[in-house]
Amino acid sequence: MVEWLDEHNDKFEYFSPFHSSQPIWNGRAPKDCSPADRHQVFTDNYSNVEWADILSAWVGPDKNPDTGLSWEMGYAFASSTPVLAYIDEQDERQNLNLMLAQSVEAVALGFDRWCWALLEFHENGEFPPELYPEGKFDHEDEIVQ
Repeated sequence: MVEWLDEHNDKFEYFSPFHSSQPIWNGRAPKDCSPADRHQVFTDNYSNVEWADILSAWVGPDKNPDTGLSWEMGYAFASSTPVLAYIDEQDERQNLNLMLAQSVEAVALGFDRWCWALLEFHENGEFPPELYPEGKFDHEDEIVQ
C-alpha cells in the first residue's frame, strides 16, 4: 500500500503510523521505550489524523483491528475526517464490529478497489458511491460481525 502511494506521490501525501514510528521504537516494544518516545508516537499519530483529508484503515487480517487503529478511526470520525476501511480479499474476516462499521465512510474490499477509492476521492472529494451502492449504511448487515 505504501509503495502504491509512493508511486502516486504527485496526488497523495500520507502519514503511516507504522512506518514513522519504527525509528523511534528501533525494534523495542513500546513498554521498553521512554515516556518521551511513547508521547512522540502518540502526538505524531493524532496530529496526523487531524492533518489528513481522509484516514485509510487496513482493518484486517486479524480477528479484530489493532487497538491503536481502532482509536485512530474513532478519533478521525469524531474529527469529521472520512474513514476508508480497507479489507484485503484474502482476509478470512471481512466484517467489522458495530462501532467501526458505523464510523467508516466507505469500505474497499480488495487492493484495486482501495486504489480506485483513493483516486476518486482525490479527483472528486468523495468516495465512489459504488462502495455503498444504496447508501452509507444499507450494506451494514454485510460488514457488521
